[in-house]
Amino acid sequence: MVGREKPETPCNQIFSEDEWHVLSAWATGKVIDAVPNANQAMHWIGQLGGWISRGKQDNPGTTCMWRGLSRLPNIVQGYRLDGVRAGP
Repeated sequence: MVGREKPETPCNQIFSEDEWHVLSAWATGKVIDAVPNANQAMHWIGQLGGWISRGKQDNPGTTCMWRGLSRLPNIVQGYRLDGVRAGP
């Protein structure tokens, strides 16, 4: 809802730092330092759920958002576990 109603809201008000870093890395292929806005995060979550952007004003639907949000915690957990394994 935030991505649609207040798209310029920084996504770090919605997601933890690990969550938005993992999401940005998954979507762009690299970790970005600047905090993306809620609209960008909404599109990335939609893509994670299978959404394909077909137009400039297109937004992910409920099913794609649900799928993306249900996949994100597992990806973040893998990211955190990889950090533990990469220790000394």
